[in-house]
Amino acid sequence: MTATKPTTDDDLRAAVAELPKLPWLAADFVGADCRIGDDHDGYPSVWVRLIAKDATVERPGFFDEFRLTSDRVREHLRDAGVLGDRFMFDDLITETELREMLEDIANEHRALA
Repeated sequence: MTATKPTTDDDLRAAVAELPKLPWLAADFVGADCRIGDDHDGYPSVWVRLIAKDATVERPGFFDEFRLTSDRVREHLRDAGVLGDRFMFDDLITETELREMLEDIANEHRALA
């Protein structure tokens, strides 16, 4: 695959959204999202969050595997030409943690209304 620099951040967001469809991620992850910006030193960065199935994180050795998975994600995005010169930070959340976080946000908004 020929690497090309993205014309917009949307290219990177679209590539991240497609990550869970990759055969080597599909069994363990149900979603992915990202935030694009600059890190605390002003360096262009992307924060990639993978959303794991609850049972996945309970598997012995999963967190050691996640380091390798994160490296593969970084390589995939770089090879696809969408990472550019950005540094990639990784993050992980489970389905339940995400659902609880969204419920908390919804409850806060209801309380403010």
